[in-house]
Amino acid sequence: MPAPISPFGFFAPGKTPDEIVKHLNGEINKAIALPEIQERLIRLDNIPSSSSLEQFAKLIRSEYEATAKVVKAANGGLNLVHPRHRPAGQ
Repeated sequence: MPAPISPFGFFAPGKTPDEIVKHLNGEINKAIALPEIQERLIRLDNIPSSSSLEQFAKLIRSEYEATAKVVKAANGGLNLVHPRHRPAGQ
């Protein structure tokens, strides 16, 4: 069985203009690419990686859906996520 991963990233308020979000994503990706940042993340037992906004959104949706299945199976569907933050269609 593969080791579990625990992705992390940066989020902005929902009404943040797209150009600001794209700029932040670019700057964060540049920082993650710096050798000293990569070394520090590795020392903290993280796997440094970066992604596009679309890739990160897809990952978060996938994690949400997988976790929702576990929560529903474990306790009959307790929903701990505020409706405003749920993926579309839920």
